Amino acid sequence: MEDEMAVISVVMGSVLGFFAAVFCWLALDFSVLESLTLYLLASLGCGALGAATAILRRSESYSHELSSEA
Repeated sequence: MEDEMAVISVVMGSVLGFFAAVFCWLALDFSVLESLTLYLLASLGCGALGAATAILRRSESYSHELSSEA
């Protein structure tokens, strides 16, 4: 379940980054390179956040299993 959450967060970050980059490029007069950087930061940032959350949930459940065995 946690692995799917990381994949979904990458996809949602990519969609969010696309619309933010297009809006900033067209409406706020960003350069293409700045818009591409915004897109990459949004998609990779959301993916890293989802992956970190999945890792934390996995480590919490693992530590909970270890404490219940003792």
